Amino acid sequence: ALVDAFDRLPERDSDRPLVIIAHTRKGYGISWMDLGREWHLGHLVGDDYDAAMRELLGDEAMPAYATRGGRP
Repeated sequence: ALVDAFDRLPERDSDRPLVIIAHTRKGYGISWMDLGREWHLGHLVGDDYDAAMRELLGDEAMPAYATRGGRP
């Protein structure tokens, strides 16, 4: 949806700021994080990260950027 929003932007001929407001839900798709206030500023690392990726991906292979060695 964000890529589509950027693609639909008109050509810029102004220095005025432009904003796209995304109506999102913190933690959506992860049962123990969905709308959880404590995760609003939390960092998803270690076992929590691994559990979240398993829940999001199910049986799909974890993308290369998401492996332990590749994450920040």
